Amino acid sequence: MKNNGFNNVEIRQRITEATSGLNNHYFTMMAKRMSASNADLLARFIILNRKNSIIAINTIKIYIDGIVYLENCHKHKDLDKIDRNDIVTFLDSYRKPETVDLLHKWINTYNIRLKTIFKFFRWLDNLKHDRLVTITTTEGMVPPIMMGIKRLKRKEKNSYQARDLWTHEDDAVFLKYCEDSRLKCYHMVARDTSGRPHELLKLRVGDIMWQISGTAAQYAEVTIGKSCKTVPRTVPLINSIPFVKDWIREHPTGNNRNSFLFISRERQSAYRNIPLISMSVAIMYRQQKLEFFPRLLTNPNISEKEKNKIRILLDKPWNPYVRRHSSLTEIWKLLKSEQALRIHAGWSKTSKMVEIYTHEFVNESSQLLLQARGIIPADAQENDILRPLQCPGCNESNKPESRFCAKCSMVLTYDAYKETLEKEKHRESELKDLKERLEVIQEEQNQKFNQIMVLIQQNPKLVNIKPEVLVTSKYSLA
Repeated sequence: MKNNGFNNVEIRQRITEATSGLNNHYFTMMAKRMSASNADLLARFIILNRKNSIIAINTIKIYIDGIVYLENCHKHKDLDKIDRNDIVTFLDSYRKPETVDLLHKWINTYNIRLKTIFKFFRWLDNLKHDRLVTITTTEGMVPPIMMGIKRLKRKEKNSYQARDLWTHEDDAVFLKYCEDSRLKCYHMVARDTSGRPHELLKLRVGDIMWQISGTAAQYAEVTIGKSCKTVPRTVPLINSIPFVKDWIREHPTGNNRNSFLFISRERQSAYRNIPLISMSVAIMYRQQKLEFFPRLLTNPNISEKEKNKIRILLDKPWNPYVRRHSSLTEIWKLLKSEQALRIHAGWSKTSKMVEIYTHEFVNESSQLLLQARGIIPADAQENDILRPLQCPGCNESNKPESRFCAKCSMVLTYDAYKETLEKEKHRESELKDLKERLEVIQEEQNQKFNQIMVLIQQNPKLVNIKPEVLVTSKYSLA
């Protein structure tokens, strides 16, 4: 932090308060990448925000990113001296030509930065004029520096296209080859719940309420969004059950109901019950896409058909939020009710997000024609790919590819049944061979015993000689 006459100790204390609950990265951004005066202004702005309203951690991160990037863009120029041209120049730096960004994703970033700058400079303008008003009560006031700078409208309502969404077959390929049980658990819980990443990462082991239906089918229920700004709701876990159980068995503290389900396993988090953060999950997916799965394409033990599936999967986005979009698209086809979809997704009554799924992704004519011609599997057939296999003996939910029950070892598939029969036949054959060999050995022993008895009868003195001596003596039985 550059020293420009401010008491750096007090400023660092304010930065610490402003970034409490955040990764150290954000403290570093303010303390080392900003001038002292600008860092002090940003810290005071965030502290006031946190005191006056319930503000999400992600929102604080957006505030820090936006103002730090603005200040860095103009080489640490004092924020109270920033003018309208400076702001326009900064925002324009996010513009991209259609050849680079066909879906105009840059507009989302532009509008997020604009909203952050608007709120900050409205607060700063109030501070200059000694207006004792809160940030939340001055939504209509436009600071002079922001006059004429408006949000941009984007033609596309969503950054994802239908081809970007993960199908059940994509999930099956991912689950088959991914070796991280924690990530597989998150992957399937996200599919079942359609939860936002930060909602799922706040789940604890004790939040999972195990249930048995009237037909003896096993499922679970979890309430997500309880400690977030989003709408809390209870959602079922069905296809994810086997993967949740697998991960809990490997979980460092899976027997503790208070433990976070998706606990961090980093060295500095050991024994501290700290959950993963959304960025960590994104990094885990990125490592799978860029490092692990590409190596499978050179594995001689994997068929070319499977490699083609992997190539298709590698062309899709791999991030936590695409899991939510993929799941909500599927859920909409099942629910067919906007109100039910709002409740399941945790949207408010005024949210326009529902329009994305009821309009953009609902054009199914092409899909229906392909299914009718047998080009692609019907939805019901695809959904079976991830459906757990229920054990008829103990009702345990098992992974779709399981051949034996994880709980009672009962046979679940015909292939496993054939394998079991073959093993049983092989075992019987081995037992039969062993029995025949034992009978031969026993017959040989009986013959030797009879020969010894004959020798003893012929010469009674031999009764005091050890049997093994007879073998090497002139009385050898050979």
